[in-house]
Parts: sequence; C-alpha cells; structure tokens
Amino acid sequence: MSSRESVRLVLATAIFALALHAGVVAVKTLTHPSHSVLAVFRVGGLQPWRPDFVAEEGYPLEAEGFGTDGQQYLFVAHDPLLRRGDMARAIDAPRYRYGRILLPAIAATTCGGASPCIPRVIVAYNLAFAAAIGALAALLVRSRGAHPAWGFLLAASGALVCATDVANVELAAQAFGLLGIVLFDRGRLGLAAVALAASVLGRETYALLPAGLALSLALDRRIRDAARVSAAVLPAVGWAIFLRGALPPDAGGGGLMNLTAPLGGVVAHVADFARHPTPTGSTVVAVAVGAPLLAMIGRHLLALRADRSGLAIATGLFALLGLCSSAQVWARPGGFARGLDFLYPGVVLCALARRDRATALLALSTLIQTGNILADHFLVPAPR
Repeated sequence: MSSRESVRLVLATAIFALALHAGVVAVKTLTHPSHSVLAVFRVGGLQPWRPDFVAEEGYPLEAEGFGTDGQQYLFVAHDPLLRRGDMARAIDAPRYRYGRILLPAIAATTCGGASPCIPRVIVAYNLAFAAAIGALAALLVRSRGAHPAWGFLLAASGALVCATDVANVELAAQAFGLLGIVLFDRGRLGLAAVALAASVLGRETYALLPAGLALSLALDRRIRDAARVSAAVLPAVGWAIFLRGALPPDAGGGGLMNLTAPLGGVVAHVADFARHPTPTGSTVVAVAVGAPLLAMIGRHLLALRADRSGLAIATGLFALLGLCSSAQVWARPGGFARGLDFLYPGVVLCALARRDRATALLALSTLIQTGNILADHFLVPAPR
C-alpha cells in the first residue's frame, strides 16, 4: 500500500468514525421529546440536589430516574478546580468522578467557564476523539498488516458508541491511549509518555497501559526506558493527592465498589439470573456481548505465554481487571463495555499481530451493542 493510499485509508476511517458517532448524537437528540442535545447528558430528575444551571439552561430531566454517568462529568466540568465548593453535592462519588478530569478540564478551559458552552463542547470533543480513534486504529491495523476493516470495527465498538451516547469520558482516554501506542511502536517514548499521561487523567484504568508497556521494557532490560514510560502515571498521582486533600472519601468506596474476587462478578451475575430466570433485552445483550468478551479475555491471557509485547502485557492487565469486575458491571452491557473499553483494541490488535483470526473475530460481537444502542432510541421511549 502506497503512502497516499495509507493517508486515504486513515482519513476514511476517521470520517466513518466521526459520521457514526455524530449519528448517535443526532439520533438521540431527534428521538428525545426535548429535541435538545442536552438530553445526551441524562440528568436525573430524582437527584436530591442539582446545580442551578440545570434548570436555567433547560436540561431535560429523567423524572423517574437518577440519570447516568454523563451528568457526573458535566458537573465536574462546571467546577474542575473545586472552587465553588457546592458542586460535589450533585456528584455520586466526587473523588472517583473528579479523578477523570481530562475531558471536563478540556471542556471548561475551551469555554472559559461559560456554562451554556460546556455541554456542547463536551459533545464536540467526544466526536473529535472518535475521529482520532478511527485514524489511530487504522494506523495500528495497517502496521500489523491486517485488513483495513478491523480499523472500522474498532471505531464502531459498542464501548465507544455507549460513551458517545451518554457523553462519557472513555473516548478521550482511549484516543490518547492509542496515540501513546502509536508513538511507543515508533520508539518515541517521551512523547508516548505524554500521551499516556493524558489517557490516565482521562480514566484511571488506563494506568494499566503504561504499566504493561514499562513491564515489557523492563523484561528487555531497558530499565531507563521503562522508567520514562512509567512516569506517565505521575500527573494522575499528583491530581489524586490533591483530591484527597480537597474532598472527603467517597461513600461506598467509589470505584472500588466495581471490583471483586476474580470471576466473582460473573458468578454472582449468573447465580442471580438462575434465581430470577426472566430474560430481558438487557440480559440478552449482556450475554451476547459478554460471553464473547470473556472468551477474548481467556484466549488473550493464554497467548501471553508466547506474546510478551508491551501491548499484549498491558492488555493482559486489562483482562485481569475484567475478571475482577463486580456483578453490577457484568450485569449491564454498558457497564462492562465502557469499563473494559480498551480490551477491544488491545485484544484485536494483538491477535492480528500474531495472526490469531479466531480471537479477533470474537470482537465482532461488540456490534450487537452498537446496533442495540441505536435501535433503543427508536423503539424504547426516552426516560421521562
């Protein structure tokens, strides 16, 4: 493939990703009774306290719901440095949510703190990050000599579409994470560390990415390079120290409530279904997407016996995180999709590199969730 053809492929994948994710936002906006892009943030009407801007700017409320994660980061973006003092009252786990500061901080900085601008800029940045993921996925797939269609698949994964659908933070974290991998593959370790630092500030689980890459370097006795890549976690550590002084501990342990003993969450979810064997649409999607995801995890962990590349080791750490996810994560398709979003590019890219087509094909199941998210807006009435 010539360099001109490569550029066209990268642009085509980026445009496809942008169009798909913009379509998700458009569908949600047009099918919601308010016909407002503010509906993307799913602000819950049952919250005990909401900031004044929610009513002043006309956010539609879920009259019988508590909303979803998008509203949490919207609130963070309105007070990223904790200067107001009251915003934490609207957030379910302030330390946990504020730890994912990248997207809220970028939005707040872009808008100069102007409240009506913030939600629209968050949506716009998520679409830009989706396009970036498409371009970076195309580059990574091409470098592994695989068919370009795999780049399109990774840009359309249910995890990313779900994040776009609720204005969440995974797109920003994954975009910088993939950029870090591209730079790492090209030997630009300093720049890779900068990109990885941004990804960790986007979502704390992305600390596993520099950890895996650094471990691979250490195994190759490149200790100085391993230290450079490991430094990617330092900004997030510094931010976490600031949050410990600025905010009280989260009730219920914050993000720790999503963890359990290995496979404990899967077993608990299966046991709960056995006690109440009434399948719902969510259950069907959870099984149709979750079972192949578990198979992907298992096959990747077995492949680590021979594949000790940095990406393989990092993806193995994400796989172990998946096995330790709680029942409430595995019971919800959106929960394990977004919580384990990096498993799709990680497992697929490693499988393509070692010509393991069977493992890569398991990732096609993620399109079930992509289709389900879009179909739900047409078939299921918006929460009121």
